[in-house]
Amino acid sequence: MKKTTKAVLFSALVFPGSGHFILGRMKTAWVLLITSLVAIFNLGSTLLATAQTIADKIIAGEISPTIEAISRMVEQQPVDTSSQLMSMIILVCWVIGIIDSYRCGRPNEVSADQQSHR
Repeated sequence: MKKTTKAVLFSALVFPGSGHFILGRMKTAWVLLITSLVAIFNLGSTLLATAQTIADKIIAGEISPTIEAISRMVEQQPVDTSSQLMSMIILVCWVIGIIDSYRCGRPNEVSADQQSHR
């Protein structure tokens, strides 16, 4: 498997920035990795806080512990713009990782192909 293909697959299927590690682009890899991890941590913290609020209401007897009641409670939670922002940051990092892995690796493959044809 070509290095570029491997890098693109790692970026798409493993984690943003992982393909850049394969290509030796450490600075870009760390930026994508850390940015994604911070966004995932913030998103997870927000989701856990919401789940804890709902769990506390179930324990206090304010809502019944049925799927329908919990679903209604989740739907009634206010829209958190920071969660939407964190989700977008993760998506953007992932897309940038995939496209940039291809962009960075492709010139190396083209020059290697040209040298092999000589």
